[in-house]
Order: sequence, then C-alpha cells, then structure tokens
Amino acid sequence: MKIFLLYLSLLVAGMNQIQAQETNTKSAEKFFLSSDEFPGNPIGYKIIGKFKVSSFSNGGFYLDPDTKRGEKETMRRFVPRNKNIQPNESYSFTKDMPLTIVSKSFLGQYDVDFPANMRTDREMEIIQRQQAAQMEEKERVKKEEEKELAKNIPSYAISYFELQKKSESGNVQQPPPFELLGGFGRLPWDSDLETTIVFSEIPPGKITKIIDFQKEYGSSGSDLRKRLLLHIEHKKLIDLFMNDKVLNCADLRPVPNIAVVCGQSGYITWLYFLSNSRLYAYCKIYDTTKKHIEQESLSVLIEALNLKYGTAKVAYRQMGEEKWVNMKWANEAGTVCLILRPPDKVMSELAKMYFQYGRKQMEEKIEELKSEVGDNILTSSLNEACVLPFKMFEDAIKHAEKQVTIGGLIYSSNKTLNYSDNRDKELSQLILKDKQEWEKIETEKRKEAAKSLQDSI
Repeated sequence: MKIFLLYLSLLVAGMNQIQAQETNTKSAEKFFLSSDEFPGNPIGYKIIGKFKVSSFSNGGFYLDPDTKRGEKETMRRFVPRNKNIQPNESYSFTKDMPLTIVSKSFLGQYDVDFPANMRTDREMEIIQRQQAAQMEEKERVKKEEEKELAKNIPSYAISYFELQKKSESGNVQQPPPFELLGGFGRLPWDSDLETTIVFSEIPPGKITKIIDFQKEYGSSGSDLRKRLLLHIEHKKLIDLFMNDKVLNCADLRPVPNIAVVCGQSGYITWLYFLSNSRLYAYCKIYDTTKKHIEQESLSVLIEALNLKYGTAKVAYRQMGEEKWVNMKWANEAGTVCLILRPPDKVMSELAKMYFQYGRKQMEEKIEELKSEVGDNILTSSLNEACVLPFKMFEDAIKHAEKQVTIGGLIYSSNKTLNYSDNRDKELSQLILKDKQEWEKIETEKRKEAAKSLQDSI
C-alpha cells in the first residue's frame, strides 16, 4: 500500500512538473508587461513596455518601469547583461523588439538580454525625425517632378491625370473583363481617352505626354499659329512610327486622328495609341542601348505568352544593319508582338526557335501518319528528327537569353482602323499650306510695321 501511495505521489508530481513546463513554454511565447503576474519560471519571458534607467545605491544601473509614461511600479528590477546602459536614458520595448528574461535572483531582480540593435528613445526620436524629413523631401521632389511633367499635359487632360493617380487606391470603378487579345491589362480596345489614362500601366506621376490631335485641332479654331504647331507635333508622332525600329518590326502603323498617352521611367517607355479618341495599340518599349538588369527572363516570358496566347509565329527582320526577331501571337481580336534584338553571334542559335513552334504541328502530323500506316521505321525516324532539334534549341536559348535584349512588347487591335498610307503625305501638305499662309501673314505684318516706322525715321 505504501509503495502504491509513493508511486501515486511521484506520478502526480511528475504530471505537475510536465504541466508546469508546458505552462512555462506557453507563457514564454507570450509577452508580458513588467506589472503582469509571471506564472511559473519566468526564464525566456518576453517583456514589453516603457522603461527608464535607474541607479543602484551601491553602483550600477538597471531598467525601471517608467511611471511617468504610464507604467506601474512593481519593485522589479531588470539588469541588462548584453548592453551598457547610462543614466537619463529611456527605452520602449515592443513585440518586435522585446526584453528577454535570462535569469532571476532574489529581491525582484531579473537579468535580461536586450534585442539586437536596440536604441534609446532619444535615438529613435532622432531617426524618426530624419526619416520623416527624408519622406517629406521625397514627396516634395515627386511633386516638383509631376509639376514639370504636367507641362506636357494639355488642360483638357489634367483632370484625367489626377484621376489616374487616384486609381491606385482602388476607388475607381474597374472596366469589365474582355476576351484574350481584345485589349491590354484592364483596357479593352476602343477604350476612350479618360479610361486609357486612368487604367494605363504607367505608374502615377510618370505620364510625360498626353495629346489627342482630334481634340486639339477642334479647339484650335482659326488660330493659325497654334494649328501650325499642332501640325508639326502631329508629324513628329507619325514620324515616330516610320523611324522607330521596334514599332516598324512590330508592323505597327499610324492612323488618322491619332492620340497618344506616353509615360517614361528609367529605360522603359509606355505608349498608348488611340484613333478618333479610341484605344487601338499599347507599346512597352525598352531602351536597347542599355543593359536591362531587371528585364524579364526571356525564356519565362516566351513560355508565359505561349501558355496564354498559343503558338507564336517567328520572323526575322533586317532593320538597317541590325537583325531583329519578331515573335507574334494573334487571334481574331488582336495581336501581340515580342520584339527581340539578339547579337549577331547568337542569331544562329535563336534560329532554332523555328523548330520550337513547328514541333506541335510536326507531332500532330506524325500521329496522323501513325493512324494511317501504323508505328513503323518511318514514324520512328520522324520522331527522332523532331525531338533532337528541340533539345538543341532548349540548350541554346538558356545560353542565348543572357545576350538578347528585349526591344518591346506591343499589343494592337485587329479591327479595321482605316490605316492610311497617305497620312504622312497629307499631313506634310497641310503643314506646307499652313506654313505658307503663316509666312504670308507674317510678311504682311512686317510690311505694316515698316510703313508705320517710316513716319518716325
């Protein structure tokens, strides 16, 4: 009986000890104020709250709850073992940076470890002021930049420009979804100018130009000088299509009554083209003279486009002395072009891309042949001829992609937009006509001024 009672008491004691350990373990995961009750062994407890530095009567310093800042006095003293503290210092410990109890002694004294890189309240105040000043300066510079950029934005588009910055908060109603290649991002083809500005991929504040020639010509009236300047600006935009290698490689052409929303950030330029104030093309143009450290992994980008839009057609273009690659995906709604600029030394490797996009069709033909003639030496040979080049391509592209520059990613509508090959010629004639009329008016003004001057000389 005595043995049984002894066994029972040991069992109860063991269970109590296990429960106490579990309680300590759970408590150690919690955070305590210095005035809280510490259940069980406090080693490992995380302490938060506001503390000041106080002095022992026999020398040395400890942390004391700061009653002036709302903490309760508990007669507990916290002595750091991994940091030298000084008089008149104060500290605020949080759940991100708590004190940790490492041992307990008599008379309510606890040895504690400071969190790494803990600073005094005074130091934190200075840092916060510096950070606030830096943020204020960044905001000032940002506003100045936006103010400078806004000079290129006409008055009719300022309200759209401000609305575009607000769209990041998600308060602006989203446009409805659209079919694949029926637009870009959140913008379906034929979106109006306001929707295009608001839901463009251009970061707020990075819009550098908004111009809609249909609106501008309509507001110019009989102001010949303004109309002449518009003609010249219009001609520059059309010349951009003629002279830009990326747009040429993508077969993108200007249209009548063109409008553009342009943005610039680092080596990337965003262009949204509209005709009759309706969106028909989006272009993300890279500066090919700079190394694009952040540019998309080529193989990943191509794979993503293949997964989303199906099989691409690959074409090679000679742009002056440079060789470019046009990868094109298309359906009835639109077209997307990935324009690549590979160095000459890897052009032969990239030529193997042709195999990748013919593979599916070749495999389909093999299966079709198998169904007709069965699995024989001919179909086996075709299989080997099909697989080997693609393995070579996969190895080549992994090496080549590090040396290939992305020129641009261009989406465009397939809808008939009245493309005009004669637009450049027509505009040149209009400019010449207005220029001649302007020069005629200026000549008459000079003659009148000269006549007036004759009376005084």
